[in-house]
Amino acid sequence: MGASAKRVPGIWAQWATMPATGREAHRGGVIDGRLYIAGGRTATNPSVHRKDVWCYDPGTDTWVARADMPAVRSSFALGVMDGKLYVYGGESVSDVKLNSLICYDPVTNTWTSKQAGPSARGGCSGATMGTKFYVFGGSTTVATSKELWCYDTLTDTWSQLTTAPAGLDRGGLVAIGTKLYVCTGGSGGVFLCYDTLTDSWTDLGIPPAVFSTEGATAVGGKFYILNRAYDQPMYTYDPAVGSWSLQKGSSSISRSFSVLATIGEDVWVMGGFDANAGKRLADLWQYRP
Repeated sequence: MGASAKRVPGIWAQWATMPATGREAHRGGVIDGRLYIAGGRTATNPSVHRKDVWCYDPGTDTWVARADMPAVRSSFALGVMDGKLYVYGGESVSDVKLNSLICYDPVTNTWTSKQAGPSARGGCSGATMGTKFYVFGGSTTVATSKELWCYDTLTDTWSQLTTAPAGLDRGGLVAIGTKLYVCTGGSGGVFLCYDTLTDSWTDLGIPPAVFSTEGATAVGGKFYILNRAYDQPMYTYDPAVGSWSLQKGSSSISRSFSVLATIGEDVWVMGGFDANAGKRLADLWQYRP
């Protein structure tokens, strides 16, 4: 199947598998139309965390290894600003939680340290607007966090914003316009919206399904998140009308702890944990709404 044939609206298409160990709780970001995958976890009990970084080029359907992160980590917050990856927090050796912030420059293929953030946490979520990197929730050594923090690349400083009405661990955080949307699903699921202009939160109610944890993205001003059910792979929330809808398509991409990212008008899903098969994945899928 050719590239143009694969990019059919409403159809899931599989692309080149990442040539590395399957993983969950990794993170990904898009720079110049290429997908970067960093870190993750390849085993639990005990946990085996990763520090490798890979770059996928959809134009050639190929993967290339890039410089490793300075240390292993999974379940961290990641954002893209000014053509660079910013990585904060997460879990490392022996599941120790981190508060370090590091930056990857794909031009020089190097990592540098930035100002450390608030208290160490894993399972936090990240999103960016302009020069600001927002980090929400996660689990500290004490409890699930309700805190929202903002890192400014211009000043290399952190500031705390209004606390959310509920804490989320391993939620999907997405920026749409001037607002942040964060979600987990299922029994007791939470869906929240933060307005950066008013520094205020709105509770958008319980999500309609048992969503995959950690991965979410936005296309065309809409929020996309995976569902764990094999017959209903992905849901979309449209802020303009305030409602959810079920996307059509193949059921073969259902998984949790995966990366969702947007390249152009397509949603890309990479890796994660397949609970039915009991295995961690390295496959790559693309969906055009």
